Amino acid sequence: MMKWNRRSRTLPIALLIASTLLGTIGFAQAGATPKGAAFLEEDLRVVLAEQTAVDVRMFADRFNLSERAARKYVDMTVAVGKIQEAAQRENPLTFAGVWREPALGVVTVNLTEGSADVAARLASRFGLAASDVRGVDVGASALTLDSLLNRITVDSAALNEGGYAVSNAYVDLPSNTVMVTSSASVERRQEIETQYGPQVRTEEGPAMQPVAQAPAQVCPNRQSCTPAYAGGVEVIGSDLGVCSSGFQARTANGDFVMWTAGHCWDSMTIPSHSGQVIGLVQRRQFSGSLDGEWVDGSGPAWSLSSNTVYYTDAIKNYRITKRAGRNYPENVGDPVCRAGITTGAKCGIIKTVNSTVIFRGGPTLTNQRQASACALPGDSGGPILYAGAAFGVASGANMVGPTTCASSPLVSWSSLVTSENTLGFTVYTG
Repeated sequence: MMKWNRRSRTLPIALLIASTLLGTIGFAQAGATPKGAAFLEEDLRVVLAEQTAVDVRMFADRFNLSERAARKYVDMTVAVGKIQEAAQRENPLTFAGVWREPALGVVTVNLTEGSADVAARLASRFGLAASDVRGVDVGASALTLDSLLNRITVDSAALNEGGYAVSNAYVDLPSNTVMVTSSASVERRQEIETQYGPQVRTEEGPAMQPVAQAPAQVCPNRQSCTPAYAGGVEVIGSDLGVCSSGFQARTANGDFVMWTAGHCWDSMTIPSHSGQVIGLVQRRQFSGSLDGEWVDGSGPAWSLSSNTVYYTDAIKNYRITKRAGRNYPENVGDPVCRAGITTGAKCGIIKTVNSTVIFRGGPTLTNQRQASACALPGDSGGPILYAGAAFGVASGANMVGPTTCASSPLVSWSSLVTSENTLGFTVYTG
């Protein structure tokens, strides 16, 4: 798991619970003359433009792109989401997915037939050049691949009892297959492919692990951000397990809470930040299709409403204004970044939006997302975001060998929509 365990620190919980901190945040400081609404809106536009510029630069650096190519790739994201929705709605039986990757730079529409014509129509409809959208005829529809993934998920326990060491299975759109990750021998992996047929491929890889339990470290920034109303900062449980904060959210009755990973702490644990209590773990799930929990804001460290994330040391108030799956797309190939107390900010692209993650010594989670953004112990629960949109909180990573980004190239998380619906909150967007 990606939380830490900090045995050298004692938290004065009883005293902290008794104290209260009240306050509000805004653009105007206490005693200053308030700005007009137009000025506040202009301030926000400037802030969001600065955030986007940083997002683009980080994406360009991650994939060795020019800033111009990275900007074009990012600017296409909303159109890609519309193409995905239209292609699936209008071709329900032949639809096989929409995806892209930085090396190609184009949107690919997979259909079992007629993809070229559909791609051309969708490019024109949503304002993209014909050269930006291509169609590829493939052998299996999304319905077929999803059914096959479900079959492997059901069989996963028996496969592992049989020594096949399966840790992950996901729909891989570029290859139009279900990819199964296993640490077994080549011969054993070939047996999996034979058993499930030509639409299943295997790859060698380590077991997925919840990104928890990390050694103690000292950081005067993410570790000392009182009051801790931002995502991406250190949070220590009363059991001394350490994770990262995710996003602030609101429950149905209007209370502000902290959303983080469900494997971080058990129910009724008391997380704190920089010696100040945040509250109690009230709602939690680490099973089915969800790794998530929320902590109430009853303590003094989380009594301010905020839609900000500690993203980088240069941007400590990254504003969240959208929610993936609600009013922002979430497709294979889309850029994402994540923030956490161990690795800071790391970026990548979404590799799959439908994977089965089999945690070593833990549960099997279905319908998980995965991206090529490194995560290490201590990053659990930290925000996954891009372009001001919240996607989810870090759950697992395929770590092997030393705990470095080179040995942990993937991060997984649960759907924001599933998290909101199941845990009963809405991510706060200001």
